[in-house]
Amino acid sequence: MRSSIQPSTLRTSAAVLALLLLFSLAGCGIHPQGDDSSGRTAVMINLSLAQDQARPLASEQSAGIARLEVLIHITGPGLTDPIKYLIHDLQLGTSITLWVPTGSSRTFEVWIYQIPATAPAPDTFPATLLVTVTPPALRTVDLIGDEVSVTIQVAPAPDLASVGTYNNNGYLEIIGGSSPQLIPGSCGIVTQVTFIDPAFDNLALGPVPVHVGLAPNYLDGEYLITGVPLGRYFQLLVQQTWAGWSGKSEKVLISNDANPNPINVLLQGYQALGLSPANDYVADGLPLRTVSFQVTGGSGTYNFFSDLAMMGLASISPYGLYSVTGTVYADTVDTVTVTDDCFEGDSATAEVFWYLAPVLMPSESPAISPTSGSELGGDYVYLYGMGFDATTQVFFGGILAPTINFYDYYSMDAITPPHSPGVVDVRVFNPRSNSLLPDFAGFDFTMSNGFQYYAGGPANKFEAPFVGDPSRYQYTP
Repeated sequence: MRSSIQPSTLRTSAAVLALLLLFSLAGCGIHPQGDDSSGRTAVMINLSLAQDQARPLASEQSAGIARLEVLIHITGPGLTDPIKYLIHDLQLGTSITLWVPTGSSRTFEVWIYQIPATAPAPDTFPATLLVTVTPPALRTVDLIGDEVSVTIQVAPAPDLASVGTYNNNGYLEIIGGSSPQLIPGSCGIVTQVTFIDPAFDNLALGPVPVHVGLAPNYLDGEYLITGVPLGRYFQLLVQQTWAGWSGKSEKVLISNDANPNPINVLLQGYQALGLSPANDYVADGLPLRTVSFQVTGGSGTYNFFSDLAMMGLASISPYGLYSVTGTVYADTVDTVTVTDDCFEGDSATAEVFWYLAPVLMPSESPAISPTSGSELGGDYVYLYGMGFDATTQVFFGGILAPTINFYDYYSMDAITPPHSPGVVDVRVFNPRSNSLLPDFAGFDFTMSNGFQYYAGGPANKFEAPFVGDPSRYQYTP
């Protein structure tokens, strides 16, 4: 009878744990690599965890195993290369039949990767390798056609090593521009590293987070990954998914358990810094609009600055939020620059156009004086506020004033156009045109019910306009 034991049973007890890895392995559509024999023998391979190992099982096993990846080698007289069986994503408790080409003195050896259900710890090998510990004589059998049972004990690989930087070798580099450069070690960059085992049909183990730069010196390009099985070949796939970096090493034998095994990886995909939007606008003197800049490319750590920010008239946060904090009193252009905090020389710029934003604001005197006039039009109306210039237009009830006199940044007057009796809005508008900002036509301000037309006439008659003291009209948004 086939039993179905779930991985969660691993949490029960140590005694049960030793029995959980008892299973039979498989043909059931799985064919050996290197099989050139027409005769086959059914083999039941019973695997169990060795109980006499001083080294405890990996902590991942106590937390649960997501799956098992199994590699079986069969060697013997007359076989130039081992017969190989690869069984991917095997679940505990699975029972299948393995058919093996016939022959004498066939020796079985097994390697099993335990893939943990939990995320791997940073800078450590992301799986546990179980290796065969049963003596060869006890796992060597003759395959002559009758069903055979082979019992093999496995245990965690006793010899572990490290991979990384050693003796001026084994660095993580990036092509950033015309030539490779070491990834800066002082910027806190974290890569994702996947171990590829060619013997397991290029099985990908990981990814595991790996920090660039080793404490306490944080030297450029340095890294270290511990707990790597000794004596196996691996390729490293190194990625920085946020930035789009990726690179793969050569196939390297992990042969040294005293010092890190140096493996160099050159990453492609570095993108030069970009700043978006490339052009935007704000209101001069009024916090009516902010700009949120987005950065692409680079390392992910940036510095922002601008010409007006250095003058205290603008501010820009470490996250790229640009805000107006002062007044220029005229249209101007501010250049925003972002530099990469890790890769020197990489920068991008954008332009922020500052445009005057007109405002009508009552202070010690009314913003509009007088506030009423004849339906016939022709009344002089004085306007007080700020953000005025020679282009400012004035509208009464949506009708453009026929005559406008600009005095200074704070004051102007206009002659009212004819309009039917009633209360109307007064709108001041600074028209603007910029081919880089096709959707922007200028800033405006409307005072609701700011003027009343009465029936009849005559219009107000003044010899000369009165211009108030600009210092009296301070606007606080």
